[in-house]
Amino acid sequence: MLITFIDSSQDMRLVQVSPKEIPPPKSSGLPLNAYMLHNLAHVELNAIDLAWHAVVWFSPYVKLLGEGFFC
Repeated sequence: MLITFIDSSQDMRLVQVSPKEIPPPKSSGLPLNAYMLHNLAHVELNAIDLAWHAVVWFSPYVKLLGEGFFC
């Protein structure tokens, strides 16, 4: 499942989207290399986020930050 943001003037919420609802690269309007680079950027962003999460989780600051930091 892909999770996307729905942004309105009222609120911002997550919506799960089926992989079948994602348009194929040919209908995206982007060249294939740009489409793939965009996807790779998302993967790298998640990897960096998980790395920082692990660094903080195993640091002495975990009690200072509290459980809310990891939600």
